[in-house]
This record gives sequence, C-alpha cells and structure tokens, in this order.
Amino acid sequence: MGALDKVLDKPTAVHIMVDQLSGASSTVNAAIAKGATALTIAAASTFANGDNIRLGSGETQELATIASGGGTTSLVLGKGAEFAHAVGEAVVEQNSITLGKTEAAGFTFSVAGESVDVFTMDARAAYTVLSGYGDINWNYPTPNVTVDNFALAFGVLRSLLKGDGTNAQQTGTVGPRLLTSDGSEFGGQSGLNLVLPFQRVDGTFGALRLYNLTMDPTSFSASFARGALTTLPVSGMASMWAIDDTNSLWAPQTTLATFAGDSGDVFDSISSVNTVTAGAATTTTGIVAAGAYVIPVTSATGIVAGSYVQLGVGDAAEIHEVQAVATLNLNLYTSVRAGHASGVALVAQTLVPNLGVTGGFRVNVGGSSQVLRSETSKYSFGKKILQAPLELAWETNNITTANVMLALGLPSGSLVSSILSGQGLATAASQTLVFKGFTKSGETVTIVGWQGAPTISLTTVFTQAAEAKIQLSFKPRTFQIYQRA
Repeated sequence: MGALDKVLDKPTAVHIMVDQLSGASSTVNAAIAKGATALTIAAASTFANGDNIRLGSGETQELATIASGGGTTSLVLGKGAEFAHAVGEAVVEQNSITLGKTEAAGFTFSVAGESVDVFTMDARAAYTVLSGYGDINWNYPTPNVTVDNFALAFGVLRSLLKGDGTNAQQTGTVGPRLLTSDGSEFGGQSGLNLVLPFQRVDGTFGALRLYNLTMDPTSFSASFARGALTTLPVSGMASMWAIDDTNSLWAPQTTLATFAGDSGDVFDSISSVNTVTAGAATTTTGIVAAGAYVIPVTSATGIVAGSYVQLGVGDAAEIHEVQAVATLNLNLYTSVRAGHASGVALVAQTLVPNLGVTGGFRVNVGGSSQVLRSETSKYSFGKKILQAPLELAWETNNITTANVMLALGLPSGSLVSSILSGQGLATAASQTLVFKGFTKSGETVTIVGWQGAPTISLTTVFTQAAEAKIQLSFKPRTFQIYQRA
C-alpha cells in the first residue's frame, strides 16, 4: 500500500559512466549465467573492490560493482548479473563524469512500447495482444555551458576533447577546452551507462539505471542570450533499464571531476557575433600535421595575438585563432584538424561585427537518426545518426545592405551603384561565423563555424508598431567550440 513518506522527492545526481581510458580491463573467462555473482576474468588486472565495471556490450551491456576479489581473476559482483555473458565479453572499469547540475526541469525517463491487438471473427474483445519493440528514451537539461556538455550531447568521444581550459597555447593537454568536428563523430560515443540516484520523502534512497546509452544530437538546440537561461539538452536512448530499490545512496567508486560544471559556467552574455573578410596573405613553410598547434609561415605581417587565420582553401580550409606570434611561427589556441602540405595558403581574417543582435544567438542540430532494433531483444538498443546538420543563427534589427546580402547568400558583387540586386541567391562564397560570449565567471565561450552555406530566409515586416528584424543563419561544414579562462 502506498504511503506519503515513500513519494519520490528528488534526484540527487546524474552519473554518466564511461570507460576509464587508463583503467583496468579484461574479458569474461568462464560463462556467467543471469543472476550469478561469481565472475571469472581472463587475467588479474588492477580491478579493486568497489570498482564499477561495464560487463558486456551492446544490447546485453550492464553496469556492475565488484564486491570482493579485486586484484584476482575471481571477482564477486555486488548483485546478480542481469544478463548472461559469454566467454570473451568485455569487462571494463568505468568512472563517472561529473558535468554539473541538472536544470530545475529535472530528468525525463520514458518507455514507449508498440503493440498490436489481435481480433477473431467470433468476439469483439481482443483475442490477444502482440508486443512489439520498446524504446527507452531519456533527457535532462543542464545550465552548465561547458565543452564537455556539448560533446556529450553530440555523442562525441570524450577522448577527442583537448585542453584544460586555460589561456595557454594549445598543446593537447593544456590550452582552451576544445571540441572540433565536422559531425562525423556525432553519435560515436559508446559503452555508456547512466545512474540516477533519487531520494524519497522519508530519506530513503533508490537508483534508476540505464544501460548501453546512445546519444541523439538531432534534438540539440541551445539559445545564448543575456538574462535568459541557456540549457543544454542531453538526450538519447538506452537498451535496458533497472531500478535499484535498496536503501542506500548510490555513488561511483571514482568520479572524473575535471571540467565539472559549476555556477560559474552558466552563460551570461554575448560579446560579439562576427563574419570575416580576408586580409593579409602568406604561405606555410613546412608540413602542418593534423593536431599541430604551430603553423610556420613565410610572413606574419598583419597577424597578431587574437587574429583569426584561414589555413588552406576550398574544402580543405579551416579557421583558427592565434594565441601568439613567435617570429615566423603562429602559435594557436585551437589545434589543426587535418594535415596540410608546405606552401599552402594562409590568409589573415578580419572580424566584421554584425551589430544589433536581438534575442541572442542559437545553435541548432536537426537531421535524422535510425533506431536500431534486434529480433532477440524487446527493447531497441540504440540510434544510428544519419544526418545532423548544425545551424548557427541569430536575428538583427540592424538592417543594412551587408546584412541583407548575408541573409540571402548574395555575393558582394550584387551591390551596384548602391542598389542590391537579388539575382544571385545563395551564390556567395562559403562563409565563416565567429560567435563569442561569456560565462558568469568571465570565461570566454567561442563557437566558430566555417565553410558555411546560408539558409535562405528573409521575412521582414516594416511597420511603425513592430521592430523590423531579419534572421541570419548558416549551416557550417565544420565547427569548433572552445572555452578558456
């Protein structure tokens, strides 16, 4: 019988469990049956009592805890296995990512099922019901605007992130916290589990567990504006769920607290939205490898700390911010994405502010995904991302000829004798967009999108009673998000 003191009061945390890159790992050495607690692994490793481990993968993946036997090949699990596991399946140490608080809207968990009623000729009531697939969907918004939260929302491997969030030149381990992608890494994160501990009115605890998470970036939308809460939605699908009803507060053995969001990571204000124009040109004097942080050039004239430069041309072009100029070497805040040969063109970029931004700046990801289903499992076990175009957009009441040209994708040659001709819609060269903003703690958030195609949209109402605005938006081929002190 229900009681008031057993009413769910609040979640206490959201733990995203990821494989520890340098942690213990092994494989199952003797098949384990569902419900069994004895686990034999192939080789003794650095597993310790209390470690959280990923047992298996895919639709039979689960999160378990080592109760005893750490340091040996004979482990004892804290609870019976929820699936049977065959010899050779993965046993991997997992740690919790701490990404900051969940917004007040809370955590949404839903199970949507399919079923078909079967009728017969001689009865009006259903003869039976055939169950189809179940989809376990989940979502939570976070107000912490961190590169790690962006990466998780897009399903990008944590190992692809760089930097420690400082103002130093990027070297991989130090420098701005950096995510660079052309979208090909979206949905690539795997082996995730989630634990949502909760507390009841009477002070007792429980936990919701979701296994084998896949992220869905196609539902991502964030708006950055002064005085408005920017929540980053993290959502996806799980292949299995379980509720732990024991009266104890679940906590991970190890928490990866680095880059954890805090109140200082709440977005505060926009400092600028800019397009770029070409400036001084030079060339590289040596091969620039993918991941490099320094570009050697024949001349650094017109390039200073804080300048943006375009390395390469056409589809191979990429945009970077210069941290410092050391003679004929450009030290970068952001690492080079792809390799470039010696003698490749490098052009300084001048930021052109588009003033009069109203309603903030938006980052949206649309696209589509395919639900992956198995004939042997009742629940869908993941999502495959098909397309995920990212759109950068804002509105302006600064209705200048330049902004109208930008919104319609018109080339600069469309302006003749102060008259703008709309004959060349969307024929302008690919655009670059640089957005800058600040968090409450004063950290700089920068989003750069390049090789951007304009989204043609120009609905503007001119009337005394309403503010006339136009919307400008781009769908960049590649983008980078970085955050620094």
